Amino acid sequence: MNRNQIMASLENPSEAECSRINDRLQKCNIREVRADGSTVQNTSVRTRLQLLRAMREDETVLRFEYRYNGEWVPAYCA
Repeated sequence: MNRNQIMASLENPSEAECSRINDRLQKCNIREVRADGSTVQNTSVRTRLQLLRAMREDETVLRFEYRYNGEWVPAYCA
């Protein structure tokens, strides 16, 4: 899933998806994946709207990921 698709998924999710992503963002470690391949730990993004805003404000962020069951999972809404 590319950056634009992730952002589109975060704009109007179902209530269930909104709850799921917010729950994961609040309970898991979060990192930014940047266009240059680097990753940065992020503790300021804890809701879907903060995630969407952060991606809109910084075009170098490709996606956010959260650590779930020992794996880094891309943060988006299905």
